[in-house]
Amino acid sequence: MLIAMIISAGLLLALAVMHALCAKIFNVYIVNGKRPVNREFQPRATVIMSIRGCDPSLENNLIKLLQQDYQNYDIVAVIDHQSDAAWSRVHHIQSEFDTRHQLKIIELRQPLDSCSLKCSALLQAFDQLDPQTEIMVLMDADVTPHEQWLIQAVSPLADPKVGVVTGNQWFEPKDDSVGSLLRSIWNAGALVPTAMLANPWAGTCAMRVNDVVRAGLPQIWRQSIVDDGPIRRAMQPLGLHVVFNPELIMVNREKCTQAYVHRYVARILTWSRFYEKTYVTTFIHMLLLVGSSLATMFLALWALVQMQWGIVLIAAAAFVINAVLNFAGYQMVRSSIARIERRREHVLEPLPSNRIWNLVLMIPYCQLCYGVWTVKSALTRRVNWRQITYEVKAHDQVRMIRYRPHRIDTEAATSNVSL
Repeated sequence: MLIAMIISAGLLLALAVMHALCAKIFNVYIVNGKRPVNREFQPRATVIMSIRGCDPSLENNLIKLLQQDYQNYDIVAVIDHQSDAAWSRVHHIQSEFDTRHQLKIIELRQPLDSCSLKCSALLQAFDQLDPQTEIMVLMDADVTPHEQWLIQAVSPLADPKVGVVTGNQWFEPKDDSVGSLLRSIWNAGALVPTAMLANPWAGTCAMRVNDVVRAGLPQIWRQSIVDDGPIRRAMQPLGLHVVFNPELIMVNREKCTQAYVHRYVARILTWSRFYEKTYVTTFIHMLLLVGSSLATMFLALWALVQMQWGIVLIAAAAFVINAVLNFAGYQMVRSSIARIERRREHVLEPLPSNRIWNLVLMIPYCQLCYGVWTVKSALTRRVNWRQITYEVKAHDQVRMIRYRPHRIDTEAATSNVSL
């Protein structure tokens, strides 16, 4: 039993050390690799947003978009239906803040049943782009941009070898609810490999219109459940790079319920299964992590029954060190985001002591949830997303079961979370 415990506890600790080291690489190399802003490179740009329902940050998102430090751009908001609550909200923002007439509002017409509503909205916006538009920038409604957001997204495209510029999201909830902290812990782990691999993220994703056409992305989006998943694969034959710009990591302060997180993360991992080659690595990592955790736990319980206190002590030490190392990784990633926020003249407040304890105690639970989420993502064939059910058999085999306009979601309203 002692040898089995040493193996399982050692594997658990090795994975924790690996996570902490990757977080350190993110902290030292990736975040410090900020890309300079090229103020002379400001081609005509269009920001495209697909809107279904009123995300909590929708109003602030649009107001900040209209205040970008960029000379020549417009915004196309494709709203799902005129009965959607977002329709009147966005029109109100347009009348109050769109002093330069940059915001164009269109209703989604005849959504395709072979892709998601989001892809249908993107295709409609793309078909109606101003002919002078050179750059298109995808943006999600739960992203609140800073003044330099657009120019930081566009500037790397001055290099002809760069085809895509992207960022990612950091969840910094205002409350200490289980759901909010659980998503923040998961995000801290997922953000590191996502940044290292420069996986496209639709929350901020800038591309040349000409490259989008050459890559055949509009045809691909017609059969896709997500807009960002197919981008890398489509751009590779053109010899274009995807660039991760740490300045485009956006802070999301929404709170959410635990039930929402279980659905949200499983859905994100499902998209990874269909569009990312690294999903197999994710699944293997999950098996090693959850397997070593459960093995250590069961061996400790058996040793407790047998009153083998030395083995129990090894297990307890392994779980404590695992939690501490993973929290250290969390804190390193968070300190990186705080550094980025300071460059924007924003502040990420130090963690209060009660939240630190809550995060440390929740790490083992998050690791077990990670196993459930990953297994669920591997088995998923139907996905409910913003109140619409899709059948997804492969990355290019999508069927919308039935369309209906958006209704007020009670859980989303009480959770103050994006749909």
